[in-house]
Amino acid sequence: MSLVPENRTLFAVDVVDSASNRGYHTEAIAPAVAGLVDTALHHSGLGAADVLDRESTGDGVLLTLPGSHLGAVLDAAEYLDRAAARRNRRSKPEIRLRIAVDTGPVGVVPGYYPAKTALTRMLDAPGFKELIARCREIGDSDEVNTALIVSDHAKRIAFSGDHLRVLREGEFGRLPVRNKEYAAEAWVRVADFDSRSVAVHIATLAAEPKAGAGSAAETGAVDSRALPEVSNNVVNVMGGHARNSFQAGVVYGDVHNGRPR
Repeated sequence: MSLVPENRTLFAVDVVDSASNRGYHTEAIAPAVAGLVDTALHHSGLGAADVLDRESTGDGVLLTLPGSHLGAVLDAAEYLDRAAARRNRRSKPEIRLRIAVDTGPVGVVPGYYPAKTALTRMLDAPGFKELIARCREIGDSDEVNTALIVSDHAKRIAFSGDHLRVLREGEFGRLPVRNKEYAAEAWVRVADFDSRSVAVHIATLAAEPKAGAGSAAETGAVDSRALPEVSNNVVNVMGGHARNSFQAGVVYGDVHNGRPR
């Protein structure tokens, strides 16, 4: 009988549409992503000693950190967005990232554990990719630098106390995801989009017919039956920053166009 491995925080990053980059840009992507991730971890108060395992996934990376660092890792997703935005304003190729965070039992011996499989399924879920594409299509595509997906379990733990400095729970929208054998409820945050706009995009994607598609379970698409209804008549009280908002109805409150970096 073996002991159950310690619960760890898992942080995965992958490049959006990396195959569309020209050949001479390909070699620059992996080191650029590694640099962006290290910068984000540093700003979140984490260093190389906090990373228990680092695995290359081609043009991305999968990090294993102590379970107690979940809040700092989620904050690192925001710092990663800021770092990617700064880089994309001055460097080529532009790098836009999908980010996934989860927690689960991972042993001290490097390897692929079920928790890591679940994380990669969530990161690669078709519904998550479709949501990013929709936000880039509807909004300003140059401003969508990152999108974050978090398991329901990890989100509940992270926001159960004072564990984060920059991310807020209200920035996330619910996204049921399916990818191969993986099916679970997750939460997504597309930087510079308010959660209401993300919810509208999710509902729109769920309602769109897929040509020649089978069931949602077969295709990995968002299942509209699992989503809340989105009213066409919305009255919102808003405060803070809402760069890419698509609201119907009357908006009250102090609204700023844009988010400081």
